[in-house]
Amino acid sequence: MKKMVISFEISPIQSIQKIQSQKKKIDQLCSFNPNYISCSISGIKDVSFERNLEMCKLLKLDKRTVPMTHFAIGGKKKKELTDRLKTYVSIGIEHYFVIRGDSKYHSQRSDAFPNSFSFIKTIKKLNPDIHVSVAGYPETHILADSVKTDIKHLKLKQEFGADKIITQICFDGCAIADWLDLCQKNDIHVPVDISILPVTNKNSILQISFANGISIPKELSKIIGRYGDDPQDFKKAGIDYTIKQIDALKKLGINGFHFLGGNNTSTISEVLNMASLANNN
Repeated sequence: MKKMVISFEISPIQSIQKIQSQKKKIDQLCSFNPNYISCSISGIKDVSFERNLEMCKLLKLDKRTVPMTHFAIGGKKKKELTDRLKTYVSIGIEHYFVIRGDSKYHSQRSDAFPNSFSFIKTIKKLNPDIHVSVAGYPETHILADSVKTDIKHLKLKQEFGADKIITQICFDGCAIADWLDLCQKNDIHVPVDISILPVTNKNSILQISFANGISIPKELSKIIGRYGDDPQDFKKAGIDYTIKQIDALKKLGINGFHFLGGNNTSTISEVLNMASLANNN
């Protein structure tokens, strides 16, 4: 039986004044012995990069887990990205989650990386031992022409050196199973961590689904319809749904779970304990 891989995504430091509260969150998350904690990054603003960098430094200093930074390439010059990469490397960050980033920041400029796998090649050229994770889309990337094209791009990421796939949020277990089967048929064999977003807030679930083309299965739609106007009952039913999803994925042989919403440590703690994933390593 494969060892379970548990990881979390946490937001960057919002301000210097909140460092202590972020340290507390890191301490709480590390109590679950995560294999890694990823730090998200949004947009192209320098302040976002600086805050992400500070969080990565905190994670590195903690020494109880592996820090991973999100690396969004959309809208940035090649030199800017390579300079930032060298900055992360200089503080000892060796794990990167390479994504294109928000569509509004995409660019056809000649001095930008056209796609994520071209940047993966640059990373591996700098240091072949750097660990690179990439995004996988069980329900197909919203900008992909077809499922076939999306899988082709994912395989290219593997061929250019990707070490792991972290999926986009997907609430449909059947879609995940079909996608995993498709990956296997196309000889995509790097480890896969399934992203789990605990279902606790109706508006967040709807917003994320609409923005990213993520389907809402019938069982989840019933929860939204029945409990959507009662935050407390919705959270209870939503967490039960999340636990059922994790149990179903474990039956598929999934041994890697990447929990989003890591800043909400109380909910994460509840889900991990109920799913029998706490302190598993």
